[in-house]
Amino acid sequence: MKKDGLHFTMLYKGYTPVVRMLLDRDKDKSSAYIADNDWKRTALHIAACRGFQDIVKEIISKCPGCSELTDKRGWNVLHYAVISKSDKVIKEVLKHSSLLCLLNKKDVEGNTPVHLYKAYHPSLPAFIEKRDVFLFWRKLHYQITGYSSSKKNEILKLMTELGAGPLGEISNTEGEMRKEKMIHKFEKVKDSHLVAAALIATVTFAAAFTIPGGYISDENDLKKGTPILSKSWTFKAFIVSDTIAMVLSTCSVFTHLMLVILGFGEAYYWLIRCAFGFLFYAMVAMVITFVAGIYAVLAPSLGFGICIIGFSFSSSYFIRLQGYHGVLFLG
Repeated sequence: MKKDGLHFTMLYKGYTPVVRMLLDRDKDKSSAYIADNDWKRTALHIAACRGFQDIVKEIISKCPGCSELTDKRGWNVLHYAVISKSDKVIKEVLKHSSLLCLLNKKDVEGNTPVHLYKAYHPSLPAFIEKRDVFLFWRKLHYQITGYSSSKKNEILKLMTELGAGPLGEISNTEGEMRKEKMIHKFEKVKDSHLVAAALIATVTFAAAFTIPGGYISDENDLKKGTPILSKSWTFKAFIVSDTIAMVLSTCSVFTHLMLVILGFGEAYYWLIRCAFGFLFYAMVAMVITFVAGIYAVLAPSLGFGICIIGFSFSSSYFIRLQGYHGVLFLG
């Protein structure tokens, strides 16, 4: 399997400064033309399919001639940009007017990049800003007749065959290691999360029956037994957010119990992500419930002050958590 330093940089981390250094040291830029023995992929192909926009830009700018090279299947850089499902990479390639012709280049199966794009995204690409590029894409788009299910599956199979080569093996290994790491972390904290979800469900359930403001108790009132603040918009916000918090936390508890039965395997990785998501948004809804309830009960001025404090605290907390979004939702 023939690969140079540029290939290995693409396959693993895709560091732009390293790519720039390798290209600058290579006076004739021959490294950009080297293809592996298995699929005849160049470094540009690998960078495009892995979504490395900056590296694609670097290689095309310093070695434009390698942009029209194709692999064993006849895929060019635009084919790979499309299967990356990265709008930014596709836009980066199409910035160069000289590469616009690649849109109409067919592989050995007769599929252009537009065929691949339409297989998983039937509508036109709204992210393309250049009018001439969009019009050309639209022309090719409407020249493609509707896919039969077999034809569409055939194209999607071709796209997934990327995983049969060395690039796919490394990508899959990275993904599997990441999943295993997240599953291991989840198993460590699952008890704490289950307790948190159960507590939120309990508190929000109780809040629904101990509503702010109380009930009308006048024997002569036709609305006896109904909430006093039922016409207040903040009370309605309280009820809605409380319901959402309870439903989400209950879903989180149920998902945890399902995972105990099914096991914490990779096949149920999506359930682990759901459990985290349900718990996180249940916490958000619970904070909103608290603020809405306080505001509904107290005078507007005092209530407003408490709302500001509550939202300031919760907002700063949740904004801080955005930096750990990948951890919360397991990528």
